[in-house]
Amino acid sequence: MAAGGSGGATCVRFVPLIGVHSRQPLSYLLEVEGFTFLLDCGWNDAYDTLLLQPLVDVLPQIDAVLLSHSDLAHLGALPYLVGRRGLAVPVYATSPVHKMGQMVMYDQYLSRQAVSDFDVFNLDDIDAAFALMQPLRYQQNLTLGGKGAGIELTPFAAGHLLGGAVWRIRKGGEDYVYAVDYNHRKERHLSGTVLEAAFQRPALLITDACNVLQTAPERPGKEQQLLDSVMATLRGDGSVLVPVDTAGRLLELVLLLERYWAEHRLTYPLVLLSAMAYSTLEFAKSQLEWMNETLVRNLGHARDNPFSTRFLKLCSSREELSHLPRGPKLVMATLPSLDAGFSRQLFIDWAGNPRNAVVFVAAAEEGTLAEHVQQLAAAAQQQAQQQAQGAPTMQLVRSRRVPLEGQELEDHLAAQQAEQEAAAAAAAAAQAAEERRQMAVDAAAAAAAKADGGGGGLMSPRASGSVPRANSLAIGHLHSRRGAAAVVGQVLAPDGQPVEQLRGPSSTAAEACLVEGFEVPRGAVRPMFPFEDEWEHVSHDEYGAGLDLADFNAAESTVAKVMESEMAAEAEAEEAGAPPDLPTKVESETITVTLRARVLQFDFDGRSDGRSMRTMLAHVAPRTCILVHGSAAATDAMAAHLRHDLAGLLATVHTPTAGQAVEVAAEPSYSLVLSDELMAGVRLHRIGDYQLAWLEGRVGPPADGSESQLPQLLPAAGAAGEAGYGGVFIGDVRLSELKQALAAVGIASEFHAGALYCAGHVVVKRRAGGAEEGGGGGGLVLEGALSEDYYRIREVVYGQYHIC
Repeated sequence: MAAGGSGGATCVRFVPLIGVHSRQPLSYLLEVEGFTFLLDCGWNDAYDTLLLQPLVDVLPQIDAVLLSHSDLAHLGALPYLVGRRGLAVPVYATSPVHKMGQMVMYDQYLSRQAVSDFDVFNLDDIDAAFALMQPLRYQQNLTLGGKGAGIELTPFAAGHLLGGAVWRIRKGGEDYVYAVDYNHRKERHLSGTVLEAAFQRPALLITDACNVLQTAPERPGKEQQLLDSVMATLRGDGSVLVPVDTAGRLLELVLLLERYWAEHRLTYPLVLLSAMAYSTLEFAKSQLEWMNETLVRNLGHARDNPFSTRFLKLCSSREELSHLPRGPKLVMATLPSLDAGFSRQLFIDWAGNPRNAVVFVAAAEEGTLAEHVQQLAAAAQQQAQQQAQGAPTMQLVRSRRVPLEGQELEDHLAAQQAEQEAAAAAAAAAQAAEERRQMAVDAAAAAAAKADGGGGGLMSPRASGSVPRANSLAIGHLHSRRGAAAVVGQVLAPDGQPVEQLRGPSSTAAEACLVEGFEVPRGAVRPMFPFEDEWEHVSHDEYGAGLDLADFNAAESTVAKVMESEMAAEAEAEEAGAPPDLPTKVESETITVTLRARVLQFDFDGRSDGRSMRTMLAHVAPRTCILVHGSAAATDAMAAHLRHDLAGLLATVHTPTAGQAVEVAAEPSYSLVLSDELMAGVRLHRIGDYQLAWLEGRVGPPADGSESQLPQLLPAAGAAGEAGYGGVFIGDVRLSELKQALAAVGIASEFHAGALYCAGHVVVKRRAGGAEEGGGGGGLVLEGALSEDYYRIREVVYGQYHIC
């Protein structure tokens, strides 16, 4: 019986490219045994190509890409890298990250193209990038081949965004975990992360410190504050602008607001304004399997899809929004940065009205208009007592696309016509060159045939020049005409004359319809493949029934007319509803915007707060931890916490700077063959999906006659199976879980001063130095008088562990 892999330590190297000691986008390299992963490839709203230079420099080294979330900070650079920099490697992500990420990038492009000549990437680049994706399900193991042979990839639920993933990379029995932007809390549409439950003592954990200095409020409280602020604005005859992402945290807000509108039967318009509004909601309807079990259960029982909204109105343009009733309304508009998109347009229009409100539901990205607005609002609030200062103002650039007119339009059309003529001339020159080349090839073939005596049996008579070759040019003149005077399958030469008139007397009728590259076999009396029109001459079908060609012609004509009418109607509707296809230009003007509207901020970012992150990471207890993505203060604070909490576990914590490599020394693994003599005295204990046993033996040479060259583990001298061992408790039990187990068997218990008091006189508490206090030991202690209740409680406690 073999156990394990080969000896030797796995070589692991981590290099942060972007997103360390700051809130910049995320992009990191992880090399495992010579196979290099790119962990996320985010970008910011400025689309600054200089920011990506460290990533562009290492593109030739990348073998695969792992994406954790579907927002701009995690995958925004993918279209640029694929379309403009030639990245062509497998990209692994969950299905929602694939689809939602594609919608995010579509919306980013369309929003910027509407107000600028955005050319960093285009729609074709987006399609090419997402065509490289290989979607995986949660906890689906994918074993790589080739250069990455032996490496196993597995995504786990991360929370935060739909389909968000914590990635496990396994090699040689060691786990290397990439977990950023996770959320342990269960939300309306997502379950919490499984980071704490799925991993214990991994060799490496790469995680972020972004939210470590934050304290998240309870969900019911923050939701009620948001709803109260919204309703106060609407009832005060004002409108509410909520800048949102395209397909991420938007879904949580949709469920919250839709339910509130339904419960209170509100008539204020609730609007989602986004170029991808319809696609986002349609895809969300089909992805309930990735959401929490409550939504799945409701769909199964009541056939109620939560994203089949009744109150939310979807708009993909300002024109659609203008058709809604005038008056107060709540509009969720993309993009969240206010740098482009419908949110920027509405902000410029609504910011000057003191009755309106701008509600931010996530932290603003550095350097964006959203961050500037929040800073101005905070400063104005601090100086509210100084009325003389007035409302803050800002200079903004307002851009829009307008059709060309007058001389500009004429110049553009003339330039466009010149380009088309140049392209047509180039195409004609290329076609003429191809024809000359083909004539040279034919002449060479004819000369070769003449030199061979004109026979050979393999050359068609048309090669001698008596029959024109039916090349691509001649095929364009093939006409299948029906009627009394029809010539079936007639081929016209490039000069318009029928091939029949140009054939020599020795040519057969079959040779007139041959295409280039096909020669008639010797002795053939007809083409190997008949004309498509030969069925017209069949008078009976295979069952003997008579056939009338007119019936088929009438049916085909009727169907064709119906299809033509439908297509014409659709084209007419599209033309009526679409703007004219005219060339456009971008007009920009600098305006002054006075910020009189209220600016409110709420934390709907969907990330774990600092206290929760500390607790989870202490439980995961990685042997090596690398901190990324967070301000310098947050990164230092998290590193200090972890070094304290994991002090007894000999863990190493790294906080590298951009470009600074971290070498991870993984423990070597060994392989042995468990001998039959040893296994005969072993008792296996099933624990979950595994079987555990105590072993005591000695290492011996490979067995005689065995194909394996691995050493054997033989019974130790004087040892007998599991003698001297046993009674080990495996697992970790929370007091809250124990309280539920006691209640299930009818034993009352309650918490007091960190201990669980059971049946009035038995106390269960965690041993000092346990996992919750940061120590390396842990366990539970039972105190109380020996009685029937004591033994019943002890039995319940034992039942929470696996005993081996």
